[in-house]
Parts: sequence; C-alpha cells; structure tokens
Amino acid sequence: MKSTTSLANKILLPINILITSFGIINFGKDLIPGLIKWGNFFLFFLDIFKKIRNFFLYPLNYVISLFNYELYELFKTYLFLGFIFFFTYNSSYKKICHHHSETSIMRLIIGPNRFRIFLIILFSIFFWPLRILELLKHYYEKGYERQHNVYTLWGKYLFWIFFTVTLFIFLNFWLSDTIDEIFNIN
Repeated sequence: MKSTTSLANKILLPINILITSFGIINFGKDLIPGLIKWGNFFLFFLDIFKKIRNFFLYPLNYVISLFNYELYELFKTYLFLGFIFFFTYNSSYKKICHHHSETSIMRLIIGPNRFRIFLIILFSIFFWPLRILELLKHYYEKGYERQHNVYTLWGKYLFWIFFTVTLFIFLNFWLSDTIDEIFNIN
C-alpha cells in the first residue's frame, strides 16, 4: 500500500504544481490584465485551468447564482488557489505527522469542535496569502534545518510552484520573441 501511495503522490505532485502555477498566472492575469502578453500556447493552458477551476467551484457558484449573483473571475481564481494551498498544507501535514491535521476535512466531518475547525478552514482558504507569509516567517526565524517539518515540505512545494511560474513567464517571453523573429518579414 505504501508504494501505491508513493506512486500516486509522484504522479499527482507535478499535476498539482502545474495547476497551481497556471492558477497563479491566471490570478496575475486577472489582477493586472495588460502586464504580460501571453502567447496562444499559454492561453490554451489557462483556459484548461479555468475549466478545472469552474468544475471544482460549480457547487458554490450554483448556490450563489440562485440569489442572482455571480463571482468575479478574479475571486474564483483566488478562492480556488486558497483551496489548493489548503489541501497541499494538509497533505504535507499528513505525510510528515502520519495523521490528519487539526484543520483537515476529516476532522471537520468526524472530529470534535466542528464549528471552530470550520472557521479555521475558512480562514485558511480565504486568507491563504497570510499562511504563505507565516511560512516565510518560519523560514526567516527558524531556518531550513529540520527536514521532517510540515512547513519544510510545504515550502518545497511552494518553491516548485514559484520556479514553475517563473519558468513559464520566461518561456512566454522567449517563445513570443522567437516567433516574432522567425515570422518577421520586413
């Protein structure tokens, strides 16, 4: 069973990193639309991200639409990133500590203090930038010494996301410049 879980984690981690990276790119694109001119190749993947995001947020979107309201695209992306960061923190916690965290969905369903856990989960989802600042504070104060720390594993995950987003931005600039040079007929 251990090897199956490890194999699933090895397959799902890159997919999760790609989805989160395109989510951050989409969030930046929604926040400041004209900052980066994205090529068609990356716009295709951003559309795939939007479809995954809309599928995941469909129940919430449906309930809100019953009251004749609609979520902005920027808020949908922000909320979806909050869910992703919440789930990755909890999976890091389970991998390091071998049990569910205080704020996991399992504790919400079958544990005590459900209302408090629900409020903490909402805080984690809606204020995910504060959780990332908490992670940076952890690295600044305690360093990178402990290998079996939840924040260390979660920090590695966020490092790979940052690296992937940066790589996509540079690839976008490189591809757009290269295509312009190849097809530039003067």
